[in-house]
Amino acid sequence: DAGLDAITIDDIPNRFGASVGLNLQVPIYDGGRRRLEHERVAFREAARKGYRDFLSEQLIRRHALLLDAAVRADSLVADYQRQYAEEEQLIDLYRVELGQALVRPTDLFLALNDHARTADAMVLAEADRERTLNELIHLQ
Repeated sequence: DAGLDAITIDDIPNRFGASVGLNLQVPIYDGGRRRLEHERVAFREAARKGYRDFLSEQLIRRHALLLDAAVRADSLVADYQRQYAEEEQLIDLYRVELGQALVRPTDLFLALNDHARTADAMVLAEADRERTLNELIHLQ
């Protein structure tokens, strides 16, 4: 106990202290990690640009194909409409000539059958045209 009584409050600052230091680390060689990381980032960026360019070109090609398909569909629908109108005129003519016994009834039936096939084909062509235009509008 005598040792503890001998320490006074004045002695405490002399026994405890603080120090300040500076620790500096300068890497001399990192084993090429920094260069490898830069190469890895450059490779990823090149791959990203490659994908972007590829997808952009695909989009341009798809747009051109759909535009061409839309033009062809318009032309096909116009051809069917012209053929449909000509067949209607032929049917009207056959009806008049049938009354005068100038054509056979089977000729009129064949013309009506062809007219129905043309109408079906025209509806399908118009649906294909609308589908193509819809795809072209919503192309992304």
